[in-house]
Amino acid sequence: ETGVNPVYGIYSTIVGTTVAAVFTSSVFMNVDSTSATALATGEEVAGLGAADQLAYIVVLGILVGLFQLLFGFLKLGFLTRFISNDVMTGFLTGIGVLTILGQVGDLTGFYSDAGNKVFKTVDTILHPALIHMPTLAIGLLTMVIIYLADRSKYQRYSYAIALIVSTALVAILSLPGVATVGDTTEVPRTFVSIHLPDLTLIPKLILPALSIALIVLVQGSGVSQSVPNPDGDYPDPNGDFKGQGIANVATGFFGGIPVGGSLGGTAVITQLGGKTRWANIFTGLFSLLAILTIGPLIELIPLPALAGMLIMVGFSMINVGRLQTVYFTGTTSVAVMIITLVATLFMPIQYAVGIGVLLHI
Repeated sequence: ETGVNPVYGIYSTIVGTTVAAVFTSSVFMNVDSTSATALATGEEVAGLGAADQLAYIVVLGILVGLFQLLFGFLKLGFLTRFISNDVMTGFLTGIGVLTILGQVGDLTGFYSDAGNKVFKTVDTILHPALIHMPTLAIGLLTMVIIYLADRSKYQRYSYAIALIVSTALVAILSLPGVATVGDTTEVPRTFVSIHLPDLTLIPKLILPALSIALIVLVQGSGVSQSVPNPDGDYPDPNGDFKGQGIANVATGFFGGIPVGGSLGGTAVITQLGGKTRWANIFTGLFSLLAILTIGPLIELIPLPALAGMLIMVGFSMINVGRLQTVYFTGTTSVAVMIITLVATLFMPIQYAVGIGVLLHI
C-alpha cells in the first residue's frame, strides 16, 4: 500500500533495528520501519523508477537521522511532556487500529480502491462476494492459533507456531488464489551494499525529512514512555532521539526505509519474553541470517497469515488500562483522546498529534 519496495523494509530491520538497540536509552523499544514512516516515505517516492526511488530513500534516511541527532543533542526531549496522556493514548490507539485495518486486503484477498484504510475496510464489508474465502480462512486460522497458543504453556512461541502451521497448510493443500510473500516480492539472497547519498537531492528532501523525523520522535516517545526499562525507570527521550538518529543514518546508507519506535514490534518483543536489548539486536541479526539461508522458504509464507499476525499485534497495541485511565480522568480528557484517535485514522500523523496537543492546551 505504501508504494515502497518491501525489500527496503527488510534492510530497515537488519540495520535500523540492530543499531538502534545498541544506542537508544530504551531497552525494550523495537525500532523498525513503521506504517507511519513507510507511508510518509511512499508519498515522497511515488511515481519514481527503482533507481531514483533508492536514491531518494538513501538521502531521506540520512537526513531524518541527522535531524533526530540534532534534536537529541539540543535536549528537546522535554517537549514530549506537552503531549498529554489523553493525546498519547488517542494517538497510540489510533496507530493500533490502523495496524489492524491495514491488513484487511491481505486478510481477505480483496484490495479496495478506497482512499483511506477506514474506507477500504468499509468497502470490503460492503462487498462480501469479492472476499476470497480460502485466503480469509488462512488468516482467521492464524489468529485462532495465536489466541489459543497465547493461553497455553507455548505462549512465547504462539506467532511462530501459527506461521509454521499456516504456511505448511497452504503448501500441502495447494490452496488456489492464496497469495504468498514470493508473489509480491523476491526476498534478496545477499545483503545490500552501501550507497552514497546524492547530495543534489538534499534541498528537495529537507522538509519531508524534518516531517518524518518529527513523526518518528513523537511515535517513539509514546512507545518508550509506555514501556519502562528493567530497572523500573523510564527511558531518557533525548537518548532515544540520538539512538534513533544513529540508526536512521546507518539505515539510509544501506537503502532502508526510515525507522522509528514501533509499538507493534515492541509489543511482540515484550510478549515473547525479551529481557534485555539483545532481544532487538538478535531480531536484526536473525533477519540477516534468514535472508541469507532460508529466502526461498520465506517466500512461501502466505500473506493472510502475516495479516493475521499483524492484526493480533494491532489488538495488543490497544492498551485498555490507559483507555480506562483517560475515561476516569474526565469528560475533557475523553473528548481530546477521541478527537486525537479519529484524527490519527484520517489525517497525517503529525497533524493528528498537533491537533490533540492544541485541544489539550
